[in-house]
Amino acid sequence: MKNFKIIYNDVDMELTPKEFHLMYFLIQQSNQVLSREQIFNGVWKSDNDGNSYIPSRIVDIHISHLRDKINEVRTNNDVSIETVRGFGYLLKNK
Repeated sequence: MKNFKIIYNDVDMELTPKEFHLMYFLIQQSNQVLSREQIFNGVWKSDNDGNSYIPSRIVDIHISHLRDKINEVRTNNDVSIETVRGFGYLLKNK
């Protein structure tokens, strides 16, 4: 079994495997606005059985959980996941 973890401000964020892959994808694309489709393709595409259907809320729900975990461990506003209305999300890294 592979173990992945993200330590932020000396705290293990205790991410699920999917949250880890989502965070890793967002970090790779930090400070870039990403559509839900781009995020889905970057994180869930390998799980998809060739079906192009994107469950309407899967990205939003995982972003929400990841946002909560970031907010629990951050001590200032140096990192945040922002919603870009009508398009997608942005991992803002100051």
